[in-house]
Amino acid sequence: MTPGLPQDLTLYEALRDQRSLIGGLLALVAGGIACLAGRKQAQATLSAARLQIDHEVDALRKSLATEIRQIVARSFTAHKLLTQLSKRRIITASMVESYFLVPTPVVYLGSASKIGLLKDDTMVVMAFYHGYDIACACATQLMRLTPDGIAEENVAGVANAFLDVCKGARQILPRLRTGVSIYNELDKKLVEDINKALSASTTRP
Repeated sequence: MTPGLPQDLTLYEALRDQRSLIGGLLALVAGGIACLAGRKQAQATLSAARLQIDHEVDALRKSLATEIRQIVARSFTAHKLLTQLSKRRIITASMVESYFLVPTPVVYLGSASKIGLLKDDTMVVMAFYHGYDIACACATQLMRLTPDGIAEENVAGVANAFLDVCKGARQILPRLRTGVSIYNELDKKLVEDINKALSASTTRP
């Protein structure tokens, strides 16, 4: 006979009567283990999602960096050519069009919904593309409204609009890198040329 138990109750019968309690304890332990496993799985999923977002942002920054440099280079060329054109006595729309060869911002337009992922650089990038859009619109409107006999000052104004695009890009270039080291030296040369053009524009009568 088991000590401490009633004489008419065997050890087997006592364990049998307590099986619901034992089962509840085992279920509680199993639930705790499942909860820990679920938490670890959730953390792993969250880490993977964050890593995916980081990769996406990095790719976006590099793609925009490459496109912006192309736009700045072409805008600066457009500024120089249009400035030269503004000194001619007769200027037609076809002349402006031949010097107005700038790229369409494919990366920016295709990633507009994700620009917010750039955080502190979002407004700077949006302001740059907005300025570029204005410069392109000014050139297009100039050719549409006055196809022949375009005034010199109007052409000069469009040339300055593209120079403003380059001016705004100076703060973007150091913040958005392409990941290709050769662009660092090219950026320095481009910024120097832009600064010289800005100085010349302020001293021009």
